[in-house]
Amino acid sequence: DTGVTALAVLALIQTDTNPLEGPRQAAIRAGLDHLLHQQTSDGRFGPDFSGWKFTHYLATKAIEAGAALPSADPAWRAAAHRAKTHVSPETQMATLNHHLANPTAFPARWAEAGGPVTHTALQLLQR
Repeated sequence: DTGVTALAVLALIQTDTNPLEGPRQAAIRAGLDHLLHQQTSDGRFGPDFSGWKFTHYLATKAIEAGAALPSADPAWRAAAHRAKTHVSPETQMATLNHHLANPTAFPARWAEAGGPVTHTALQLLQR
């Protein structure tokens, strides 16, 4: 799942001062590579459905976080650039960004919808 992968990548990146050199580097790289494979040629993440904007936003934030790391894969930077053109400037995105910065504020229904992997990602973000 693109959204859950993005949450997990965001959480893993925040667990170390140099995440691409630490013990979680393989998981971070695999997650970012998975997101790259989910991105369409026009830069969007995920198919059209009611929640595509949230999925796209989460994936964009994860790719941007990976692209900002030392020794980032140039493909992550290119993907982040392509993805930015599709991020909505809507209030919903600001709300989601607030939740990412404050994982304890995530609505319970979002965590429940993502299942155990989302719970784990949110726990890592809270640390």
